[in-house]
Amino acid sequence: MKIKLLLVSAVLAAACVAIVVVKVRTQPVHKPPKLDPDRAALAYTTAPLDALYRAPEGKTPCESAYNAYKAEQDTSKQHGVKSHFTKLADRATFLTRCDALPKAAQPCMIPRYRADHVAECDKLRPSPEALSGLIEVRPQDPVPVPPSVPNPPPVSMPQ
Repeated sequence: MKIKLLLVSAVLAAACVAIVVVKVRTQPVHKPPKLDPDRAALAYTTAPLDALYRAPEGKTPCESAYNAYKAEQDTSKQHGVKSHFTKLADRATFLTRCDALPKAAQPCMIPRYRADHVAECDKLRPSPEALSGLIEVRPQDPVPVPPSVPNPPPVSMPQ
């Protein structure tokens, strides 16, 4: 009786192992999707802006703002692209001067917040003098204008 029970148990265990092996082997292998080269290039060049909006939160609105601008500059350097900012004050100066701004205007220094509260932040925007030296936006490169092409003379159609 014990031998029969032992044999049945061994057969059941072997069947379970066989089922697991078959299941594992028949599962499809997931290959990562191929990334379109144009999409990859776009992601690479826009990474600084992505870093600007995904920067970690700070303890204060001013620290969050500094983290965002610093993340943008660091990512620009890593990717070898121009930063959108020509100047960012050192951390201590930025936090001290930002903390001196009105409390209602401080969240507007965070790019992510400003993007969601444009009308509110436009009303609360500090003077250019208050922001001078904290962060300076790079002037946009001029868009190349193709040389004007004179209109070609009309083509006469045969009648």
